[in-house]
This record gives sequence, structure tokens and C-alpha cells, in this order.
Amino acid sequence: MYKKLAFLSLVLLLSLLSVAQQNADPVSQPFITFNPPGATTTNPTGINSAGVVTGWYIDSKGTHGFLRAAGKLTTFDPKGSTGTSAQSINVHGVITGWYGTGSAFHGFVRDTAGTIMSFDPPDSVSTIPLGINAGGAISGYYFDQFLITHGFVRSATGKLTEFDPPTSLDTRAVGINKSGAITGFFDDAIGTHGFVHAKGRFTTFDVPNSFETKPISINDAGETTGWYTDPAFHGFVRDAAGNITTFDPPGSTSTTGISISPTGVVAGYWIDGSRVVHGFLRDAAGNITTFDVPNSTSTFTTGMNSAEVITGFTTVGGVQIGYVTHP
Repeated sequence: MYKKLAFLSLVLLLSLLSVAQQNADPVSQPFITFNPPGATTTNPTGINSAGVVTGWYIDSKGTHGFLRAAGKLTTFDPKGSTGTSAQSINVHGVITGWYGTGSAFHGFVRDTAGTIMSFDPPDSVSTIPLGINAGGAISGYYFDQFLITHGFVRSATGKLTEFDPPTSLDTRAVGINKSGAITGFFDDAIGTHGFVHAKGRFTTFDVPNSFETKPISINDAGETTGWYTDPAFHGFVRDAAGNITTFDPPGSTSTTGISISPTGVVAGYWIDGSRVVHGFLRDAAGNITTFDVPNSTSTFTTGMNSAEVITGFTTVGGVQIGYVTHP
């Protein structure tokens, strides 16, 4: 059951998570597509300022992690893994994510030498790391024995701190910035709300008139992005002062903000009336540009770096492959 619930989290957040960020117009540049050898499905999840991409892929033997640097693909699995999902990579090339061992998931951190260390909060039955900052601090959440989720942050030295916003019944910590401020969302008796956890204090918020508010990325200025429902999905940006701006590309029936750059540029994806998925880039002034990988039937955005180079996955010829915009 633990594995099933954690996998459902994976399905819901996989297409999202990645909180590294970077300035260039991706639409005017060529797309590079890629697949690890033997992969039947490829899902990039993060990209750092050097353009190194991480993520996961599926082949005949299972699910594995990968990193792509200067066009070279390296694959990896923690020892004993029955399935590996790399989720985020920092400026130094350190990767975090989770892996399965039967009925549970465990967190891992992979250093630049390829050494992998696993970790779990003390009362975790499944651990889901999602973000890592330049200093090596990792954000995420875990399931306890009652299948309630709690947020955590793991320092670069391995110290684990658990947290929940007041009144939370379930907490999902997602993105983390350079200073260690974390964003995510939580459920209480009323609904689903966004939060920022910084210097030991919580700020909770909701997009006005929303059913759910789910921020997943935070930049170093404290700006967040994500999505809210009313009940359709729409994108939003919240600045450090708490001002919220909502947005949708023209013709969108569902919009998801995925990553926000240091200058407030948002990358994400949207769905049109024919259920086709497209990528988008929204600048700090609110101008939105949409894009598609050539010859694809869908284009999902899953990460953006500080130079606004984007990664994600796309479907070409019925096969899900990775892409990155050319720097």
C-alpha cells in the first residue's frame, strides 16, 4: 500500500518537480531530444545552471536514474533499488530523488563522484525528496506509519528536520531556494493551501476563490509558482510580498506553472481544447510564449535553469522521450 500511495504521488508530481532555474529564449533555439539506450520511456525532471539534466527512464529491466552532461548520458541506481526516480540536481551536479525496495521508497543523494547515500526521516515508511539547493539542502516529504505526509529538509551534513504547517493533515514540501526557503502545499479540514517555510516560520496562502493552491517552485527572491483549481487548473505567481497574479495561455483549458527563474520567468505546460499539451514561457511582465517540440504530439515542461534553458518530455511517434532547449 505504501508503494502504491508513493507511486501515485510520483505520477502527480513527476511532471512537475524540478526546481533548479537559469536567460535565453528557448522558442528561438533548436530542441535537442534524447533517450538513454534501451529506454521505452524517458522523463527528465531537473536541469542545473551548467545545463546538466537529470531524471528517470524505463527499460526492459525497470526504472533507473540518469544524468545528461554535454550530450553524454550516465545511468545509475542505488544499491538494492527496484526502481529509481532522480528528481532534482543542483549547481554542483549533486542529485536527489528516491528509489524503491519492495513496499517502500527511500531518499537518496548522489554526489559528483557517483557515490550514492540513502536516507529516511526516523518515522518514515516512504520518503519522497523533490528539491535540492546550491548548498546541498534537500526538501521533500515522507509518509508515516499512518500514511500521513510530513515535510522535511535534510541539510548537506545529513541533519533531518521534519515540519508541518499549523492545522496540516498532510504536508507536501516541494521546492527549495538558495537560502533554504521551502514551498509546497498542505491539506487541512477546509482544503488545500500553499505555504512558504523560511527561517522556521510558515506563511500560508490561497489564490482567491480557489479550491486548491499548489506552489511547487521558489526562486531566490522568494517568488513562487505553481497552479490552483477553480475547478480548472490555472497558473499563478506569488511575489515575496504576497501579491498573487494568475495567468493562462490563450486557449488553455488547464495550466501548470512548473519553475520560476531568478528574474521571475515562469516555465510550465498547458492543455488546449483538443487535449494537446504544449509548453510555455511567461516573462516577468506577463507575456506568454508557447512552444512545441517539432513533430511531437505533446510537450511537457518539467524543469528550467537560471538561464531559462528548459527540459521536459515529449511524445514523438508514440514514444515518450526527453528534450532540452539548446543553450
